[in-house]
Amino acid sequence: MRNRVSFILSFLLTLYMADVAISHQEMGNSRLGLLGELGYVVTGIDSAVIQPEVRVGDIITFTNVTGQLTSIEGFQQAIRSLSPGSVVQASVLRFNAATGKFEEHSVNLGTLKREGQFSRLGLLGELGYVVTGIDSAVIQPEVRVGDIITFTNVTGQLTSIEGFQQAIRSLSPGSVVQASVLRFNAATGKFEERVANLSTFPYPTSITGLSKTTVKVEPVSFSLSEKAKQTKCVLGPCTWCCARCTSNYGGQCTRSECETGVMSCFLQNGWCRGVFCV
Repeated sequence: MRNRVSFILSFLLTLYMADVAISHQEMGNSRLGLLGELGYVVTGIDSAVIQPEVRVGDIITFTNVTGQLTSIEGFQQAIRSLSPGSVVQASVLRFNAATGKFEEHSVNLGTLKREGQFSRLGLLGELGYVVTGIDSAVIQPEVRVGDIITFTNVTGQLTSIEGFQQAIRSLSPGSVVQASVLRFNAATGKFEERVANLSTFPYPTSITGLSKTTVKVEPVSFSLSEKAKQTKCVLGPCTWCCARCTSNYGGQCTRSECETGVMSCFLQNGWCRGVFCV
C-alpha cells in the first residue's frame, strides 16, 4: 500500500513538473537584458490648452489615475473617464542638460473637454520603453541608458509593456531585433530618432552566470539576488528578473521574487511601482 501511494505521489509530481516546464517554455526564454519603465513621451502640446507644468520632451511614467503606465490604451481610457477640470497628478522624467541625466518631477495636469463627454490633456506623443539599466551579463552596444524604444520590427509601435515582453520572449536566442529609439541631444535640446540593432540572449541557467549588481533608478532599486548556494535553476532557464509588482488587499506593495532576481517595489499614491524587465 505504501509503495502504491509513493508511486501515485511520484507520478502526480512528475505531471506537475512537466506542466510547469511546458508553461515555462511557452513563455519563451529570450531577453534583451534591459531594465526600464514605460512612458508617454510628450512631443507636442495643443496650442488651445494650457499645461504650464509639463513641457515637450517630458516622459510621463506614472499618474494618480493609472498608477505606473503599462499601456497607451489604459492611459487614454483613464483620462477620458475623468470630468473636465479634473487635476491629474503625474510623475515625469525630464532631462537635465547640466547633469546629463533624467530627473523625476511631480506635475499637475488639468483635463479639458473634448468631443462628447470625454476629457483630454491636450498632449501629443507616443509610448516608449525608457531604458534605465542594462544587465552587465549581456552586450547591447547600440543602446544606452536614457534611450527610449518606441518601435521594433517584432512589435510594431509599442503599445504595452506586456506585448513588448511577450514578443521578445517568443524569439530564439541570438535573434536580432531592429528598434527605433529616441535619444536626447543635450546640444539641441531635442530627441533624435535612430535605428538600433538589439540582440536577444538566453535566460541564464545558473545563478553564478549572473552579475551581482544593483541598478538604481531613484527611488527604485533592482537587485539581483545573492543565492550563492543555488547554482542551477530547477526548470533550466531561469527567470532573470521579475515582471512587475503587485498590491495586496491590505494596500501593501509586495515585491515579487524569482529564482534569480528580486524586484524592489514601493507604493506611490496608493499604487505599486517597480521596474520592468525585457
